Amino acid sequence: MKGGGGDLNVECQSVRSSLRPSARISAALSRHWRGHRAFIDVRYLMEEVGRTELELWLPRMLRRVRDSSVDAIPLATASDLTGRTATAFANSLGAGPLKLGIVVAAGEMIGPEFAHSLSAALRNVGLAPEHCAVIADFSGDDFSEPRVVAPIIAAALEQLQDFGAWRHIIFQGTHYPERNPAERGSHDIWPRNEWLAWQQAVRFAPSTAMYMMFGDYAADSAKMNFRKSRAAAIRHYRYATNVAWLVQRGEQVGSDSEIMRAVCQKIVASDHFAGPGFSAADAFIYQTASGLDGPGNSTTWRQVNTTHHITRVIADLGKVRGVAIAGPSVNPTSQLKLL
Repeated sequence: MKGGGGDLNVECQSVRSSLRPSARISAALSRHWRGHRAFIDVRYLMEEVGRTELELWLPRMLRRVRDSSVDAIPLATASDLTGRTATAFANSLGAGPLKLGIVVAAGEMIGPEFAHSLSAALRNVGLAPEHCAVIADFSGDDFSEPRVVAPIIAAALEQLQDFGAWRHIIFQGTHYPERNPAERGSHDIWPRNEWLAWQQAVRFAPSTAMYMMFGDYAADSAKMNFRKSRAAAIRHYRYATNVAWLVQRGEQVGSDSEIMRAVCQKIVASDHFAGPGFSAADAFIYQTASGLDGPGNSTTWRQVNTTHHITRVIADLGKVRGVAIAGPSVNPTSQLKLL
């Protein structure tokens, strides 16, 4: 049946569909990130939900997240901050001093056109640099030679500082491969070249450590696929050291319990293991190796990778900046409690 009622029904269904992200995102963040700041990379949601009703669902989603006691900061590119899309972001800003994150690809920071487009984007949302974080995104760059990238990172910092007094300047990059580098039943040592390049940039320009934050994609590549896959999860861990990842992969045949116990035993026996007291993730690996916990599932393994990695990065950043960071108080016999 067509007519006004049918059109209204279609419109209501469209509106309900556009509001689903607000419930999903707020529920996830309120469980794991309450009381903390969280950058929300809206670009992925815009691909999933679409831009047609962005002015409706984006402000609602971020209000709902903030009502859950999470300081939500939306991320956008300068090209996003035009027209009706800019209006949607302008209506989605929080009340705190940091209101927006702007992602800038490293290759875009060239010539006067870059400054003009960035200035226009800020005008469109009514913000000054001091209300924004700018993310210098090197995810598309080649990190095979850290010494080549290091001066480029330092130059990006200088250019962004010349533009304005940003609240934060954040480096973001990764060298992690898109395909698992370890063969079945073996391991691979894969260099964390984005971290090595940032460290060399710090030595190249000492102010970098204080004015440009370090960021990566944890133990993962920059290519993200949120579609559900029917493929079986690869039973392995991606264990970050201060210079590389130890990618320890299990055998193809066997139960999760057998295979992941062997994976954890090899990590614990290696020279790379930081000890069961380093983080909750390390305690879980130690317990799994001892047959006292685990094996978990694909979600657990990703949590372990991420928890250990974040702890590793924070500990190492403290050393670079000369800040003493107390080690975590972890009981090796306790069960894993993650984000």
